[in-house]
Amino acid sequence: MVKTAFLFPGQGSFVPGILRDLADEGPVSETLRRADAVASGYGHGNIRSVLTDSRSPQQRAMTDAPSTLWLAIFTTSTALHAFLRAEGLRPDVLIGHSQGEIAALTAGGWLALEDGLRLLCEREAHLRAHSPRGGLLAVELGVRRTEGLIGMMGDATAAMAADNAPGQTVISGSEDSLATAQKVLAAMEVTSTRLRAPYPFHGPLLAGVTESFREVVDGVEFHLGHTPVFSPILGRPIASVDDARAVVRNHLVQPVWFRKAVFEVLADGVDRFVECGAKSILVDLARRTTPNSVDFLAPLTRRAAKADVHALFDASADAPVAPHDESAAGSVPETPAVPAAAEPETTPVALKANGRLPEADVLIDELRQIFAEQLGYPLDVLTDDVDLEADLGISSVKQIELFTIVLDRYNLATPPSDIRPGLFATLPDLATFLRRLDDDAAKAA
Repeated sequence: MVKTAFLFPGQGSFVPGILRDLADEGPVSETLRRADAVASGYGHGNIRSVLTDSRSPQQRAMTDAPSTLWLAIFTTSTALHAFLRAEGLRPDVLIGHSQGEIAALTAGGWLALEDGLRLLCEREAHLRAHSPRGGLLAVELGVRRTEGLIGMMGDATAAMAADNAPGQTVISGSEDSLATAQKVLAAMEVTSTRLRAPYPFHGPLLAGVTESFREVVDGVEFHLGHTPVFSPILGRPIASVDDARAVVRNHLVQPVWFRKAVFEVLADGVDRFVECGAKSILVDLARRTTPNSVDFLAPLTRRAAKADVHALFDASADAPVAPHDESAAGSVPETPAVPAAAEPETTPVALKANGRLPEADVLIDELRQIFAEQLGYPLDVLTDDVDLEADLGISSVKQIELFTIVLDRYNLATPPSDIRPGLFATLPDLATFLRRLDDDAAKAA
């Protein structure tokens, strides 16, 4: 008998229009309706349109409306959970990461859906009013070395924010402390990446926000849930209503011990992890921690209809099938998530001449050839309007690899660290950015 853990992601798990092909399913439609009712009461944007219209803004364009972003991430998870339960898949345990703990509590019956949504709206209001400047830094170090680095810095604003997987941790801190950490890590030749987080989550800088938010949390009714929840913040299963309240009350300042949570549920017999949200962020992290015998499924690495989700789980019954990017664990997927086709015909890519890239149309065609060659996609799939992540399921990890290949192919310098491939939804978007890089290089010459 398969024992299943549902994983509820937080930051970074938004994809515009991700529920487009599931929106008419009863549980999904109802969740969207209820989310919009709460969002409109707080004056926030329409959640249904953000999650069902593929033309909705990318995550980078929603930084000025973080409440809509948090609500969209939460609603994606709770809508997918409601759909999967209605289709007969009942998880044995739920695990949330960061904000995902609130979604896990809601899915498990510990919080009403409307209360989970209201908590996120109120949380954002308190963050805007009281949070100092700061953010998060992902570090390719294990927890002990990261704790040693933080101690060496001697900066009280810096703290361990998350232990995600072997060799993958996150630091929370002020702008100055994160800049110092990046300099030290660069000298150590350790990779670090500044995350697109608007606040210094899971660190001491949010103590004031936690205190002001406490009254809101204490005014919400919690219940004994119908599904067990393992809390990475507590480092153990939630055993009472008081536990559930403590998780929400303190989640802004307490670290996320996700790796420990994965180990603990594995020891309890879990042998299948399902990403209950967009992308495959948490199953990719869990895969770095678990044995090969464990099954990993991510239903929404791209926009999927009911039949697609059923096909994924039906295949899983006989053999582990996960549409996630294995390159997060050091390998590349053997086949793309598109119908098999003949090998694409490619022609040599013309390198730039005299410091200039080809004209826009030619450049886009050349990028199409590069992507087809590297991924095995037929050329006619890589249209100008196809969304690389949402439509084709090309994860941000794989996009980094492709981006590096493109830079090398055109002899372009690596851009600043705050520019990432995930900023480019389509091939024309990428072409526009490459031309800007080339223009800047020509001016500097």
